[in-house]
Amino acid sequence: MQQLLKGWALFALLSTQALAATVFDVEVVVVARQDTSDETWPPRPLPQGNTSSLLLDAIKTQCPAPCTSLPALVSGPSQDDTVLPRLLTQGELNFNGAANQLRRLPGGRVLLHTGWRLAPKQPRYATPMAVEAGRDLGGYALSEPVPQGESLDVVIADTTMDDSQPLDEAAPALVSLPELSGQIQVALDHYLLVDMALDLKTVQGEGQPLLVKTLRQKRRLRSGEWHYFDHPALGVLMQIRPVR
Repeated sequence: MQQLLKGWALFALLSTQALAATVFDVEVVVVARQDTSDETWPPRPLPQGNTSSLLLDAIKTQCPAPCTSLPALVSGPSQDDTVLPRLLTQGELNFNGAANQLRRLPGGRVLLHTGWRLAPKQPRYATPMAVEAGRDLGGYALSEPVPQGESLDVVIADTTMDDSQPLDEAAPALVSLPELSGQIQVALDHYLLVDMALDLKTVQGEGQPLLVKTLRQKRRLRSGEWHYFDHPALGVLMQIRPVR
C-alpha cells in the first residue's frame, strides 16, 4: 500500500509539472523600420476566423476613441491566472532594454510592446491574438474589401459637407484604420508553433493609395530563446518562455 501511495504521489507530481510546462508567457515587440526600397507586393487578406480581442480591448481601455496613435506599451492590470489567456503586467515584461535597442535601427519606431500568458492548444484549436498598433490612418478609407490576389484601392476620404447636401447624403464618418493590423497565433503540438500575419500600412501622399507591406511567417520556436522575424519594413522580436 505504501508503494502504491508513493506511486500515486509521484504520478500527481509529474502531472502537475506537465501541466505547468504547458503554460507559457509570450512577449512581443513590433518595430517599424525605414524601408528605402520601392518594392511592393499585392496585399493578401488576413486569415479569416475567430480571434481573441484581449489586446484590442486593453488598447481601447488605455486609449478610448478617438485615438490618433495607439499606445506602444500595452499591459494587463493584474496577475490573476484563473482565466487564460491574460495580458502580462508591465512588471512581467522583460524586453524593455531590447525595445530601446530596436529603436536605434534606421527609422526604428516601436509600434507595440506587449505580452500574454496562455495555455497553448493544438494548431487547429488555437485562437490567434488580434493585433493593432501605430498611428490611426482613419483619414484614408478602403473603397472595397480586398479580394484574393487583387491590389488594395485606398483613397483620401472626403469629409467636406455641402450646405445644400441633405444630411442623409452627407459624407460617411471616418473609420479607424490602424497602421499595423493582423494576428499572432501560438500553438503547441510536440513543439511551439507561431503563425504570424501582420500588415503595415504606409502613407505615400494625399490622393495616393496606401502601401501595404505584409509579413506572413510560420515558424517552430524553442521556448526561452529570443526569435526575430525579419522584414524590410518591420521586425518582430518574440520570446515564448515557460511560466514555471
